[in-house]
Order: sequence, then C-alpha cells, then structure tokens
Amino acid sequence: MFEPKLSRAPPSTTTSPSHSSTKPTNSNNSPTPPLTKFLQPRDSLIAIWIGINDINDSSKYTVDFPTFYKSLTSTLFTSVTDLYNLGYRSFLFMNLPPLDQTPGNQVSGSPHPNATQVGWYNTALSEQARQFARGRTDAEVRVFDAHAHLSGILDHPARYGIVNTTNFCAGYDQPDIGDNYLSYGCPTSLDTYFWFNSGHMTSHVHRILAEQLQEWLRG
Repeated sequence: MFEPKLSRAPPSTTTSPSHSSTKPTNSNNSPTPPLTKFLQPRDSLIAIWIGINDINDSSKYTVDFPTFYKSLTSTLFTSVTDLYNLGYRSFLFMNLPPLDQTPGNQVSGSPHPNATQVGWYNTALSEQARQFARGRTDAEVRVFDAHAHLSGILDHPARYGIVNTTNFCAGYDQPDIGDNYLSYGCPTSLDTYFWFNSGHMTSHVHRILAEQLQEWLRG
C-alpha cells in the first residue's frame, strides 16, 4: 500500500477544457521542467476531479447522452495515459457532485443537468477507470464517490453545521463577506451554506469532503 501525497500540478501547466497538456510551457511559451521534476511518480497520487463544466455546458444538447459522456471521459483518459507514460502509477478519480441539486435546479421544473444525466456521466467515468486499470496491472486506480458523500451532506446538513442547502449568499464574492455577511442580506455566515454560488460548494463543504476522502484513503 502506497502512502498517498495529494498534490497540484505546477502553476505553469497548461490545460484545455477537454485535454490536459503534459508538456507544460510558461507565459513566454518556452519549455518548463517536466512534471516529474515536481512530482516524483513513486510517491505521488494523481487526483483528478473534472467534468462539472463539461456536463453543465452540454446539458441541453440533443444527443445520446450515455454515448456522449463515454466520449468525454475517453478524452480525459487520453490525458491520464500521458501521465501513466510519465511513470505515474497511482490515480484517484472523483465523480460529479449532485449538480441536479444546485440552487437553480432545485426550483426548476426541468433541471439541467438532471439527476439521470449526472448518473450517466458518473457511470461513464467509473467504466473508463475500470478499463484503464484492466490494461495496466501495475497501476492503482481508485474512484471516490464524491456524489454519495456530498448527497449525504445535503440529506443531513445539521450534522455538518450547515443550515442552508437551497440557495447561496448574494455577497459570496465580496472581500468582506467573512465578517460582514449581514450587509449582503445573508442571515448566517458563508460557512453555514452548502452552495457557495450557483454551481460551486463552499470552502466548508470542501473541507468536510476532504476529511471524508482522507478517511477513505486510509481505510
């Protein structure tokens, strides 16, 4: 069992919406040191949480969504293969949050994305992870069910000090929101909200999820 080290790629690494570059450049477009200089493959866990923008931006397409999500996740794993070829062998994938329960979707008669779409995407991600692992017996591949953990927080918010799961504080992006939330019409502090804005979770929720992930990794 390896000792996981959760790390971020160097700030200079360039990415695109559907394909991450493994040949980073700096702002002058000149080569930068390889990723392996910053993250030693032997003691690194590559954690990937991606797909929220993809499913949100495509939620109203007129396509066969299971097939479409299979294509999206296949593109993701092309980049993961690049990382594998650099020597990385430990991978963690986190599936999508319950995006059908964002503030806007909770009051919509036709949520986008809906629960079925989120489920299809998460199924596609899990299947791609299984296929990736089957072809690489020397790799350790895990899928963390972020959807289930976050749904649990939404179902039992009081356990986590959360009082608002239906909307967000209008002044969420103001520099003094931490101490001056009342001035923005928010009855309680930002850390008592589940949703930070229309599609992102608060730092408080991220901390809870990080603790649950840490416990899961150690299990």
